[in-house]
Amino acid sequence: PTPIASFRLLSTDAASAAALRRSPLLRQLVQSMQAPVLEAQDSTERESAPGASAAGTAAGAGAAAGTAAVPMRDAAQAGVGVIAGGLGSIAGIAAAAAQGRRWLLCVSPQAGLPRRLLIHCNSEAARSETLRLVASVMRHLHAEATFVSVQSPAAPRTEATSAFRRLLDARAELQQTHGLDIRTEVHIGDSAGWAAQLALSPEPVLVVLGLEAAPSELERLLSEFRPLFSDTSNCAVLLSCTGTSAAAPDSRTSAPASVFEERTAHASLPQATA
Repeated sequence: PTPIASFRLLSTDAASAAALRRSPLLRQLVQSMQAPVLEAQDSTERESAPGASAAGTAAGAGAAAGTAAVPMRDAAQAGVGVIAGGLGSIAGIAAAAAQGRRWLLCVSPQAGLPRRLLIHCNSEAARSETLRLVASVMRHLHAEATFVSVQSPAAPRTEATSAFRRLLDARAELQQTHGLDIRTEVHIGDSAGWAAQLALSPEPVLVVLGLEAAPSELERLLSEFRPLFSDTSNCAVLLSCTGTSAAAPDSRTSAPASVFEERTAHASLPQATA
């Protein structure tokens, strides 16, 4: 069973929404998952409740047996918001996350169907939810998946060893929990350099980013990956955003610290692939 209950087009422009519907990546996922595509103006999302039938969910028929309407914030946890790539997409992602969206797909309508899937998480706390999303996509997209760690060339050996262990833990978690396998890879450099390299690739790539951050921090964090969102990039970006929600401002103060601590640890893997 897929954890993705629906795809919601977050563009209110009819032409942009129509172009997103024609995107090869979105069409592949929607057709394979049999998930409904919802418009931005819909006030509620119809998702499968526990025990709901898959047919009711796929059809998006609220009156169908076994299908229940859930509050918008709850539905946002099970559905994927879809945004057009290009200038302004980072701000749109941050705004959607502030409204409760936790899974977001940013795609250029003209980009082809990706055959490579690259996963990067900025913290261990973001990993499980990100792998759950990855497992669903891998079952519906014929693409080679690789978990990537970005390592600073100046990282101490002790940090490199610890980060390498977490990389192997991610692979083991996907195998044990979801029955799927992935490659592992180290990029020597920083996030901006890695993103710039991917953006220049002539082949379409799906980049999955698992980010732990408060919504107020997300736009700044995504700026490190800005090349992925450029008008000329062939990359689609699937985001799993975990951390403090906009509805819980009291706990936001601790989120930035955890982001920086985990980013330091993840920038330390030895140069190796598995």
